[in-house]
Formats: sequence, C-alpha cells, structure tokens
Amino acid sequence: GLAMRPEELQEEGRAALKALRSELCHDEAIGRHPCVMMDASLLRFLIARSWDVGKAAAMARTALSWRDLRKPDWILAPGFCDEAQELEFAEQARTGKTYVSGRDKHGRAVMVMNNSVENSTDGDACLRFLALNMELCQRTMAPGVDKMCVVLHLAEFSMFNNPPMSVTKETIQILSTCYPESLGIA
Repeated sequence: GLAMRPEELQEEGRAALKALRSELCHDEAIGRHPCVMMDASLLRFLIARSWDVGKAAAMARTALSWRDLRKPDWILAPGFCDEAQELEFAEQARTGKTYVSGRDKHGRAVMVMNNSVENSTDGDACLRFLALNMELCQRTMAPGVDKMCVVLHLAEFSMFNNPPMSVTKETIQILSTCYPESLGIA
C-alpha cells in the first residue's frame, strides 16, 4: 500500500494535503472526476512529487486532463458505451494484448500487457482500451490494497508489432502521472 495512510499523517502532511485540496477544489474538471479528490489519490500525487504542493497540483491537473480525454472512470459506467464502442473494445481485446487477470497473492490487481500480439494501429482505440484496463485494475484490487502488478511480455517485441510511438509515450504518462504511486511490482 501507500507508504502512509491519510489518517497516519503528521501535521505537516495534513497541511500539505489540505493545501493541495484547496489548490484543486476550484478546477472545473474536479466535478467530473471526484475520485482525484479522495485523500488517498491526493496523497499519491504529493508522494510522487516529494510533498511539493505546486508540483503535485500540476501532476493532478495533468491526470484530470487525461481523464477528460480518455474518460476511464466513465467507460465502465452502465450505458456509457454504445455498440460501436463495445465492438472497438472487443477488437482490442481479441488477441489478449492487454487484460486484467485477477489478483496476485498480495491482493494487487494483475494487468498483463503482451506486445507480441499487438493488433491495432489505431492509437486512440489502444489508449481507450488501456484506460478501460486501468480502471478494471482499480476495481479488482482487494479491499485496502492500492497497488497493482503489471506484467510486460516483451519476448517477441519487434518493430512490426509495436504500437505507434505516441501510444507508447501516453502509456508511460498514464502509468506514471495519471496513476502515481500505484505500481506495486512490474
């Protein structure tokens, strides 16, 4: 789990958490993505940016912008996906390139990313599918667990089956900026 829980914070940590919440509370995107304002989420941004409130706020705003673009928390909402979206997800899932395979022995969600079976050159579709899987990871974790395990299968990686560079860059951003301090093991 996190190095510390919100309820375990010393006075300085509580002050930083309060300052970050205050810094973000007027952002319009917060209303669309309330999960970012949860104490545990704000704490992840602070830890990832060495308790610098300004840098943590900038990171949180980047995550909010990404959430507005990819809508990961809405993808799993009942009625959000139309038939075309469901067909797109089915096509992305067909080869097993990315999937959540349950939990490890520590209760962490396990996400497998197998580049050897990449089947798409549509970067936006790949990233929407990754957003779906990231949200599935969040929902698959055991109660009290806030880390995930990512398995990267790169044994048959080649220039012929890799996603576009823009997809690779956004994938790194998603894992490091939009879900900070969430990687338990890779």
